[in-house]
Amino acid sequence: AKRHGGVVLVADQRGKTFVERTGLSKFYDEIILGLDYIPKEVDPDIFWAAGKLYAIPLLKRSTKFKPHDEPIVSLDWDCVPWNYPDKTSDIMCLNLESTKWPWYKDCRSKYEKYVPKSINWTLSPANNGVFHFNYYKHMIAYADLSTGFMEKFSKAAHAQNYFDMPRYVYGDAMTF
Repeated sequence: AKRHGGVVLVADQRGKTFVERTGLSKFYDEIILGLDYIPKEVDPDIFWAAGKLYAIPLLKRSTKFKPHDEPIVSLDWDCVPWNYPDKTSDIMCLNLESTKWPWYKDCRSKYEKYVPKSINWTLSPANNGVFHFNYYKHMIAYADLSTGFMEKFSKAAHAQNYFDMPRYVYGDAMTF
């Protein structure tokens, strides 16, 4: 990744301590703290991708990386990319998933009240183990939509004791 630009880790204090203790910090040009402030009502067992989504606006704090000037890639630690993302595509994800997968089949009926009416429910869900944006403003828009959904859904779900039900009731509300 360093051949293609700077590598920035956005972490909570626990993550920063881990990469420093294990010697992994040498692989980063910069470590930015800020993930200790993800709203507590956002359930990490449901929204396991919350950290990477709340990290996106924190990139503005970087002293080594100017997100407005360069393409941005978010990469899960367990993903090994063999090629750099296609720079001709404004947005790219690891893969598209089928709306026929049981977790996605009734997403619209469950979640449409938590997102803007302009959402296109016919698009395939995107696996964001890797996601690439040529423009930071697109990444910010995606993060704002996703974190807004997580916060609205979590607030309503906690009020209704939704999380006390089996997971199949609320499905895969991980990100939007």
